[in-house]
Amino acid sequence: MQLIRVKIKNNINEWEEELPVRSLATAKEDIKNIIIKYNEKEKKRYGDEARLREFIQILSNTKQKIHDWQKINNFTQKDRNGYYDEYECPSCHLKKKRYGLGKPSREKCYPDRVCIICNKQFANKINCEKHKTKYHKII
Repeated sequence: MQLIRVKIKNNINEWEEELPVRSLATAKEDIKNIIIKYNEKEKKRYGDEARLREFIQILSNTKQKIHDWQKINNFTQKDRNGYYDEYECPSCHLKKKRYGLGKPSREKCYPDRVCIICNKQFANKINCEKHKTKYHKII
């Protein structure tokens, strides 16, 4: 489980909140399910006067993290450049090959550069936002 920032509103206010999701790929579905459960409880408790929540959008995470590299292959592999191990960052799904001993260098992890719907990686945040609005209609 990981937390993701979202924008939510009811009939009075609009605010940002962090909600738990299983993964970035299922984030939208998870958030909608959380809000549906909350609204059902509100209807039972307050009836017609309930302040029902509505999901607006997923906000990009501006907090930078260091990649948490995890080795994904069981055995060292070989190609024309030599022996290597494959590593993946579970938060942004970036994959790298490491030739030699140890883990890949410590680089900044940018989960906001990965499309939360199709897990496509982008060189910068602007291209990722353009992709989301064009192909997935996320603002």
